[in-house]
Amino acid sequence: MKLEKVKPINQANRVVASVVGPTATGKTKKALELADVVLANAQYPGVDLISVDSRQVYQGLEVLTGADVPKEFALRPARGCGTYFAQDDGSIRIFGISIIKPSDEWSVAHFRQMAREIIGKSWAENRLVILVGGTGLYYKHLFSDDPQLAVPPNSELRLTLEKLSIDFLQQRLEKIDPEKLAQMNSSDRVNKRRLIRAIEVECNTTTTYFDFAPISAQHDDEIQFSNIQVKQIFLALPLAELQKKINLRVLERFEGGAIEEVKQLLDLSLPSSAPVLSTLGVPEITQYLQEKITAEQCQSLWALHEYQYAKRQLTWWKKSSGDILGLAV
Repeated sequence: MKLEKVKPINQANRVVASVVGPTATGKTKKALELADVVLANAQYPGVDLISVDSRQVYQGLEVLTGADVPKEFALRPARGCGTYFAQDDGSIRIFGISIIKPSDEWSVAHFRQMAREIIGKSWAENRLVILVGGTGLYYKHLFSDDPQLAVPPNSELRLTLEKLSIDFLQQRLEKIDPEKLAQMNSSDRVNKRRLIRAIEVECNTTTTYFDFAPISAQHDDEIQFSNIQVKQIFLALPLAELQKKINLRVLERFEGGAIEEVKQLLDLSLPSSAPVLSTLGVPEITQYLQEKITAEQCQSLWALHEYQYAKRQLTWWKKSSGDILGLAV
């Protein structure tokens, strides 16, 4: 896939809006409401929403992951960005949802490059960009100039490292980058995927994402992403109310097609290390399909894990956000 070279961007007074916060707080709804207001006031000719969610990128898991795309939005092809959803008139477009297969590679670096390309093209068309989602790490690295994020996946290396033990990977990382290993918390140290990524970054491969030139070659002279103004709206709810909403959402998804989505996912026979298999709801429904737990137990366990994740998101955002608008806890 190739992306067209965008026109030089006048970055003066450019801003990116974002609607962030934990799961089940209505971020997509709020972003669409904001887009409608912007269009009604004729502030911009169009609005582009970019989903900042590490699991909604997968095709076939729209119910499970809560990809709340309005029914009137149709799926359309996008050069270099897979697909996007849009109204008939194209005034509002939604990127980053259902764009890759469950077997495909995806990482914060993939997201970073995709989002930067979309921002550049949107600005060239004088459209407003609204980031919407709760994956905090994606926001952090989208505007970072860290060169390590430009290191793409090395499939051959990953296949080799995947066969090795956690202990061996730790020893390998300690040998090539002891400082990186020392910075890892206890959870990351036993996370094979993160250990492999750390080793991969140190090895520093040269392949580019999506078969087009790295961001540094296309946009560094046009957009200084680390200097972009981000106007952020943070959505949150009292924990008791958040828990109730999560319980209801899990029930709706369980009864609304998530089971069939997981069945189709399991039919792909992906390796156990595939990131998509750790998506909230997948392990729980898998146990249900294997008759290890009842439907009620599955829903309860799934809802608990969603709630725990929401609390972690809330903690992350409260620690990481500087310019927060509309904070409600």
